[in-house]
Amino acid sequence: MLFVCSCTHDPVTRVLTVRFCSPSKEQRLALEYRDVDAELHRRMLAARPHWQRVLEREIAPTHAVRRVGEHSWREPAAAAPAPAH
Repeated sequence: MLFVCSCTHDPVTRVLTVRFCSPSKEQRLALEYRDVDAELHRRMLAARPHWQRVLEREIAPTHAVRRVGEHSWREPAAAAPAPAH
């Protein structure tokens, strides 16, 4: 299981970089979330040590994401169009 270790925000690009690690620090992952405003970043920092809650409830459902170093973004499931009937 991975937990949020740190997060940084670039106010110019509005990209939030979140670094995850395992309790042993042996496993690591870094994700970027697109179009995150500074206020949402501040809320995430204020929620420490419960960063994961803010990420799961307010950021991941509505912001595109990619692994650091990837070129393409994955749109959030909440933004995906509903299937046609």
